[in-house]
Amino acid sequence: MEVYKKNSESKWHYVYKDIMRCRVPNDASDDSGFTLDDLQHFILDVLKKDQSPEDIKEIFKDLDVNGEVRVSHDVFVKEMSKLPRRLAFDSMFNMKDYNRDGFLCVDEIKDLYDLVNVKKEVFERLLDKDGDDKISKEEFMALV
Repeated sequence: MEVYKKNSESKWHYVYKDIMRCRVPNDASDDSGFTLDDLQHFILDVLKKDQSPEDIKEIFKDLDVNGEVRVSHDVFVKEMSKLPRRLAFDSMFNMKDYNRDGFLCVDEIKDLYDLVNVKKEVFERLLDKDGDDKISKEEFMALV
């Protein structure tokens, strides 16, 4: 269980980095965490998800456990690691699928090689079952 927890936390670390990298320009200089505006921008503009502002506010409220109107790295990783494993993998796939084509290419998953400490070739061989040089959501979810 401890290994799963550590891996889960590592995955959410990369998501946090993505959110911080894509923050609203006014907040980009503050490294203490992301705000509701940052999360809305990330979900609506970067991920292109169809979420209502109310839903995003609820998500942020759940993450802002300290009531600081900013979600720090440690809080984000801890709270997101509580999600069921399958939902976490689904979310990670969607967040890594930057071009929204339903597949992960090498550029979209290169940081995952380090995460699981596996060489690129081995990682792709394990995931890319049909050999098309892309990893489908089904192939990715087979890891769960």
